[in-house]
Amino acid sequence: MKNVKNWKTGIYAILIVVSVFYFIPLIMTFLYSFKTDQEVLTKTALQMPDKLNFANFKDAVEKLAYIRSFINSFVITFFSVGLSVLLSAMAGFGIARGNSRRFTFIFMIFVGGLLIPYQAVFVPTYLVAVKLSMTNSFWGIIFFYVAGQMPFSVFMMTGFMRNLSQEIESAARIDGCSILEIFFHIVLPLLKPAAVTLAVLRSLIIWNDYLLPKLFLQKRDMQTLTVRIANMFGQYRYSMNTAFAAIILASLPILLFFIFNQKHIEKGIAAGAVKG
Repeated sequence: MKNVKNWKTGIYAILIVVSVFYFIPLIMTFLYSFKTDQEVLTKTALQMPDKLNFANFKDAVEKLAYIRSFINSFVITFFSVGLSVLLSAMAGFGIARGNSRRFTFIFMIFVGGLLIPYQAVFVPTYLVAVKLSMTNSFWGIIFFYVAGQMPFSVFMMTGFMRNLSQEIESAARIDGCSILEIFFHIVLPLLKPAAVTLAVLRSLIIWNDYLLPKLFLQKRDMQTLTVRIANMFGQYRYSMNTAFAAIILASLPILLFFIFNQKHIEKGIAAGAVKG
């Protein structure tokens, strides 16, 4: 019994140390965002500012072109995630309900896509986008985001779909419902925990992505928040407080989205753990 307590104490100690190292950069970002230019130079990273300087956030909104950049990031994230969740749910439904080896083969193709590193296909993807004139286009980058997300999304949705009872679907078929009616009115509502979990995970990745928007969207009025912030660290390298305030402003929307959907995420993870 004593050994078990010592083991748990050691685990908790390790988790506390890891948490401290994880939160230090977040605390530094928060403190820097409220410091004046003078305090950035004279105070250490973890020292509190003399007073909260909200002028940094006003400057960040102006230099970041926040409204325009926010809309760009929102449009790309919303449509990329929405299409990815819908298409992967439909694919998962077809694969899970298919009874032939053909569907198993299709599923294995998607699983194989998980083994391909993102960096290995990035250059060919960009060359294809240039050839098809899909750069400097929101729909172009959305298309590649959706395509890149499909392997994991289909894998996740198929796993949840295989654990759903087919009794309601069978009853709906007897009543004369079409396959689309069964999917949209019966199956899709049952997939809500999995869909929300997938949407949050994919949103975090797309919202914070830098490389794809940087290369695909070269027009200034199409730049996302992450690209604008990276430019600020170069252009306004002596105004670190303004740049860190911009990071806070860019992180806030996706953080709120995560908080408001936390219950659905917990349900999705719990369902996957119990049924999977």
